[in-house]
Amino acid sequence: MKHYDLVIVGGSVGCLVAAVQSARTGKRVKLFLPERGVGSGFGARPFKGRRLDIGTRVFDLNAPPKSSSPASSLDKYRGNEDFRLFMPHIRAFVEELLQGAVEDLPPAQLSYGGKLVPEFLASLDLSSLPQLLNQHQIAQVREETAEILVHELNGTPVLGRSSELNFAGLGYQLLSLANHGKSFHDLFIAPYSAKIYPENWQEVPADLRHKIWSPIFYPKTLNQACDGRLERGRETLTFSTVRDGDFGVFVDRLMTRIEAAPDIELDRFSKFLGLAPEAGGHSLSFEGQEIPARVSGQLVLGLSVADIVALNGHSAEIDMLSLGVAWAEVSESDINSAASYVTVHDPDNPAYRLSFGGSGAPSGKRIANVELSCRVPREDYETAVRFALEQSGILREGAAIEMLDGIAGVRIPAPTQRNRLSLEQAKQRLSDNGVEADYIGTARDMSRDILNQHILQGLALAT
Repeated sequence: MKHYDLVIVGGSVGCLVAAVQSARTGKRVKLFLPERGVGSGFGARPFKGRRLDIGTRVFDLNAPPKSSSPASSLDKYRGNEDFRLFMPHIRAFVEELLQGAVEDLPPAQLSYGGKLVPEFLASLDLSSLPQLLNQHQIAQVREETAEILVHELNGTPVLGRSSELNFAGLGYQLLSLANHGKSFHDLFIAPYSAKIYPENWQEVPADLRHKIWSPIFYPKTLNQACDGRLERGRETLTFSTVRDGDFGVFVDRLMTRIEAAPDIELDRFSKFLGLAPEAGGHSLSFEGQEIPARVSGQLVLGLSVADIVALNGHSAEIDMLSLGVAWAEVSESDINSAASYVTVHDPDNPAYRLSFGGSGAPSGKRIANVELSCRVPREDYETAVRFALEQSGILREGAAIEMLDGIAGVRIPAPTQRNRLSLEQAKQRLSDNGVEADYIGTARDMSRDILNQHILQGLALAT
């Protein structure tokens, strides 16, 4: 049995960061890397001399901490803290890896009724709401939120008044209605969420709402926004990307470091089948491998919910979420918006998010990334892409569009209570069988599965 300081199984960003940073500190690392899916969607998709971002890909490196005293040391990270407390560490790692080739992007925007306003899903700044609604709609939202501030709906917690908020125990639709009222919910929350997860978005646990990129607003803030009298403003969120727009370079640089590091021993696998304790270590079984790998050292698993649940021959029904993404090339002169990305709330628009990224487009052209509802069939992508870009207001009507590629029915584990329970049961089963492992990414905590948390978890494991 061969000993390492760290034994990592998985190809998520967190796994790659943990391997790179551990090797830099002199640790010996064994990395079992899947043959496909390295970078978990943050890598680039090659297509006819171009590199396509798989949807909207940005860094969140500028968000100020909620605390005036951010944590100074990674050894204070325990896994459930706000990543903003450790932002200097995240930013330093990204900038060093990319050799400073990080640039800030223009603010994000939101499209509704053909109007483009500052995006408020991520910033939670509702100042632009009155620009999107007519007087009747404004009056309805004002009246409903005023009522919420006086009476709770069926005892559901109201933000800003309830002292204890158990988001994990509440469905997203219930909490949204209780805090937003029916009008705002029906206008902005329901149609947007239904594009991303039409089968069951209503029952997504409220603490997993970020997995369908949807927010919860304080009813007081929403009420004040209707009159343009918000008591507190928020700084505009500034996202960043890799200079020249190819986000996949981030994953490429991680892999280059891994392949060049003498202290990282790399093996690739097609499917991880089993895991069992052995004296002083663990044995790991992979498809197509007759003899299990026997290794010792700190074990880290960075796998999907489905992969963790399926270990050692177990099975459970996994709720899946389908995604669609398409790419088109357009002329820079036809683009009306330079936003880092645009969220699309119109129910008749098949897209939920639009952005520009990737590399390899001819001079004067840009690659549009169009994230589409899974309800759009692949044969309708060209029509859907044109309608999405024009109706949202980010592309001139009648502009030339060259369709590049599209993927329909990309299936990933959905953010549901059943999946979370299946994951926790699988982890407990491994523990009961004597497997001692740390987890990273989705496998660690479905509520903290975002890029910054992946990077932070990887850095902390290497500390």
